[in-house]
Amino acid sequence: MRETWQETLVRKLILILLFSSLIGCNSRPDFYVSSVHIRQTAWDSVEVILFFEESDFFGRRTPIVPEEYWTTIFDAAYDTLYVGSEPWLPIPDIELGDSEEILIEGCGISNSRRACEQRSVRASPKRMDVTSSIIFPVNEAYDRGTYRFDYSMFRQNYGGEAWKRIRPRNQPETYLKAFVHGNESDAVEIPVRRTRNQFNISRFPHYRDFRFHIKSSMMDSDSAQVDFDLYALLGEIPTLVSTDTVVIRPKSHAERIDELALLVELAGGNILDRLKGFFGLGKAYVFINDWSYQPLTKLYVAEIELHWQSDYQSEWYDMIGTLQIKSDGTAGQYEWQQGSRTAERRWFSEIEGLTITFDSLRSDVGMRPRLDSETGTVKRPGF
Repeated sequence: MRETWQETLVRKLILILLFSSLIGCNSRPDFYVSSVHIRQTAWDSVEVILFFEESDFFGRRTPIVPEEYWTTIFDAAYDTLYVGSEPWLPIPDIELGDSEEILIEGCGISNSRRACEQRSVRASPKRMDVTSSIIFPVNEAYDRGTYRFDYSMFRQNYGGEAWKRIRPRNQPETYLKAFVHGNESDAVEIPVRRTRNQFNISRFPHYRDFRFHIKSSMMDSDSAQVDFDLYALLGEIPTLVSTDTVVIRPKSHAERIDELALLVELAGGNILDRLKGFFGLGKAYVFINDWSYQPLTKLYVAEIELHWQSDYQSEWYDMIGTLQIKSDGTAGQYEWQQGSRTAERRWFSEIEGLTITFDSLRSDVGMRPRLDSETGTVKRPGF
């Protein structure tokens, strides 16, 4: 028997109702974060308001208050800065980098359903002001120097152009790039872990190229310009915060005399410490009779006189010898030539042979010998 059109319509409606009821029994309304409202009036806090909705099978949306909701704030490295449900949330902006991205994630739970949404803001623009002082080189190997940096950190006022000084708990990571002007590709990178320190770059990458460029420039133009660029990790990439320039020139004759005088003083003190015997020393003097300097080997050769007095019988001892020593205080050697009978007896009773060798005679940077203004004699400190 053929079905009437009325019966066909009723059958289709029944199927539609059954299908709808099955879907309603086996699904739940969608739950999601409908909007995230962010308001910021200062760098150190942010207001976050979350709105949630659910939608049924037919797409009808209904606002809903979740059973639980919270906001998490992350820095650019995804380290958690804060978690809470209060509308106003703190931001440790002073400790963050220059315009560092801050991720704000709002989440909620309703009827075992979880929904989250993310937004981002930026930390304050920051800058570093530096007062710097660099001494380089302190020897002719061009591998040692000293630095001093005084830092001040600033951040830009919120909504303005002015800057205000801040004091973060930790200073940003910093390092120096040292290079001969025009040869930045062969720069030596020097870690800066303290505001005042000495450095030795002899084992750092590119040191040999760096030294080669200094010597080449000295030969070509009798000077070498070395730039020291200070970089600070204020944000995601290092920022150049200061540049110091040192112009290296060959030492003058007067500077050579001053350097040799210091080395002779140190060597003379070393010799006398070996010859003073049990009773010690009274007065002591050292004279430079003649000297020369060999630039290729950086070696001083000097004929020096030593005169000293015993504390016991006030006897005077006099002797002449040849001192050879490099400008950095290494490879030192003194050779006996002649002396008074008292000095000769003392020498051969205390020393085997005619030669004394020294360990490094390097002294503190900035140390200078005391000179007798009347006689030009180098006096050993303490006598």
